[in-house]
This record gives sequence, structure tokens and C-alpha cells, in this order.
Amino acid sequence: NGISLVSGANNKIYNNTINNNGTEAGAGNGDGVKIVAGITGAIIKNNIMSGNDGWGINSAVAITVSHNDYYNNVTGGCTDSGSGSSCPGTGSISSDPLYVNAGAGNFTLTECTSPAINAGTDLGADQPDQNGVGAGNFNNNAPDLGAYESSSACAPTLSIVKQAWEENGSAVLVNPVTAPVGHTLVFLIYVKNTTGG
Repeated sequence: NGISLVSGANNKIYNNTINNNGTEAGAGNGDGVKIVAGITGAIIKNNIMSGNDGWGINSAVAITVSHNDYYNNVTGGCTDSGSGSSCPGTGSISSDPLYVNAGAGNFTLTECTSPAINAGTDLGADQPDQNGVGAGNFNNNAPDLGAYESSSACAPTLSIVKQAWEENGSAVLVNPVTAPVGHTLVFLIYVKNTTGG
């Protein structure tokens, strides 16, 4: 298992990336997070559990969860039991987090396209500082899911679009636009945000 809670109360599991835990005899069933009976008050938020052989979260007791990404875990995303169960949790997703290169151990998020960017919830005083000392707790309006915070907001890709028409409605498609003497042309020039295609 990636993280196992076997004792204690009110444990908090925040902003972890838990990936590709396998099943091994005597060593658990490959869950991202495993919580055994007897644990109380566990809170699990802003994590990514991906590619694990078992569950993303497998709890024998009721837990509080929200804003996690459960992606491609073999058994399933989140399971818990007991009164007050909250799996999978408000704000949680099941989307490819788009790691930069998981095969090479790079679990940072692909800038501007990962669905885990800005998908977390502000944990207030408990919010881990994901940017390093003095850099602030997170960028933009919400923390990212997982252990790594993306950089500041992505700049949109802009292009200038121009079109001209004659007064009769015929589009002028030549470039540069020319008009015979005595003709009036109507122009439309605008900026188009082409980010993401």
C-alpha cells in the first residue's frame, strides 16, 4: 500500500501523489491509502491516487474525503464503511492527471492541461506549502491535487482574426484587402483565444 493508517486518530492525508502500488504477498493489496478498523477521524483531501493494483482509498471505517483524483486504480476509486461515509467525496474526480513523465518518475502535472490543476480545496492552516519556503501555499485560486503545484496561470494563446466584406455581403478573401474605387468595405477585426485549440 502507498499509505497505511494502522493506529491513531484524526490523521490527515493531504496533497500526496500515490501511484502504481502493486500487490505483494504479506505486504498489502496495492491500495493507494489503506485504513484499518479502529482508526477514527481520518481526513483525506487533495490527493492523486493513480494506477494502484487495489483501491485508491480502501477504508474499514468511515472517513472524511473530498477533492481527490482516483484514476485507473484496478479495484476502484474509494470505498469506506460505517456511518457517515463520504466516498468518493465532494469535488473528487476520476481523470487522467496527465503527469509529465510518470515512467521516468516525474509526477509533476502537465501545465495548462491537467485536470488536477486548481482542482483542490484550500485547507487553511493545514494547507501544505507546495511552492517552497517563502513562495506561498499555492498558485491561482485553489491548490492543485497531488504533491506538486503547477506554476502560475497559463497565458492564453491569442491570434488576430481579420475579415472584410463588401456592402452587398460578399466576403473579400484576398490578402491584402483591396477595394475598387467607389466601393465601401466593412471590416471585422478581433482577438481570438485559441488556447486548447
